[in-house]
Amino acid sequence: DALLARLQNRWPDVPVVLSSGYDADRAQRLASRHHVGFLQKPYHPDRLAALARRLARLIPAQTQG
Repeated sequence: DALLARLQNRWPDVPVVLSSGYDADRAQRLASRHHVGFLQKPYHPDRLAALARRLARLIPAQTQG
């Protein structure tokens, strides 16, 4: 919780991917925040790629290089 809060305070538009093999409910609650995705372990690389693409579309155009 604390690390996610610090990341979002410093870089609010940067997407974050949470992944856990434990306590999926808690992680999914955290993932309901803006620009946060969640993957339950184990996951297939294709699921990570799809989530990264989805989150990348959320980045405001002015911050993309």
